[in-house]
Amino acid sequence: MAKPQRKSAEPIFTRGDVAKILNVPPLTIANREKPKKDGSLGKYPQPKRDLNNYRIYTLNDVLNLQRLTYNAIDTRPIMSLLYDKGWRDMKQLGRIMDQALSRQKGEQR
Repeated sequence: MAKPQRKSAEPIFTRGDVAKILNVPPLTIANREKPKKDGSLGKYPQPKRDLNNYRIYTLNDVLNLQRLTYNAIDTRPIMSLLYDKGWRDMKQLGRIMDQALSRQKGEQR
């Protein structure tokens, strides 16, 4: 089982995590990030990369991808995945999720 992240940090997600949250195969995420043949951007924005060049996604990124994919945000699969990854403090998760959702509302204006 994965070690829980530091208590003060926001969670970081892998491509596999995002695929589980969006209920799609991981390859779908990669394909939607690829630029199109005509040079235009893919359906999803390019994610940040860690030192090993692995894709990393923030909570805000995951919420944006949910909105792009389903035109809606559902926090249940995110909370479930975080619980499975060792985030057991539901109050802290609730605060983190509330902050992320507040940022989402601010971006929509």
